[in-house]
Amino acid sequence: MALHLILMGPPQAGKGTQARYLATRFGLVHVATGDLLREVSQEDSALGRRVGDLLRLGEYVPDALVTQMVVDRMDDHDILLDGYPRTVAQAETLERLAIPIHGVFVLDVPEDELIDRAQERLFCPNCNAVYGSRTNPPREPCICDVCGHGLAHRLDDAPATVHRRLEVYRQRSEPVVSYYETRGLVRRIDGSGPVAQVSAALERATAQLFQRQGRVAAETV
Repeated sequence: MALHLILMGPPQAGKGTQARYLATRFGLVHVATGDLLREVSQEDSALGRRVGDLLRLGEYVPDALVTQMVVDRMDDHDILLDGYPRTVAQAETLERLAIPIHGVFVLDVPEDELIDRAQERLFCPNCNAVYGSRTNPPREPCICDVCGHGLAHRLDDAPATVHRRLEVYRQRSEPVVSYYETRGLVRRIDGSGPVAQVSAALERATAQLFQRQGRVAAETV
């Protein structure tokens, strides 16, 4: 049986960095809705402009659109969902579609640290790698370690947008955590430490879920 995992946490919690690590470490297919939506927002179309406006305002994209994007990418491979489900309705849709979830990892980070991280974050427009000046700095200032492209700030990291995104997370996504807690699927991870420390905790938790399925986790890195 394929393993289906969800990585959750508020904006700036480090989900993207940790999701990419887990995907590489265990050979998971990383389905990142944030990346998918940003790709759509660059399209010169009515949908692209609509999605772009929602992202700049820190609002959620309608459930039906996001769900279709995610389901289209799920198959018989081990999957790590990053940024989905973000609402209870989306979680219920997965259950209604008989798509099982085997584990939900939640990165816990204090809100004041989340706001500081937003001001320090840079990303690569070419390969979507993410950096922070304190927690995960690039080897060369403003240059991506992965592909050598110049780094930039995201529009949705503006202070007003970050505060709005945190408010929306509390209203819509924290109930999703509760939804999965009642099913015994949630494992909380302290996301405030160094990147390597958080990665190690997530790696141990993921390996345990593979073991529960009677499988040996892939050695890909």
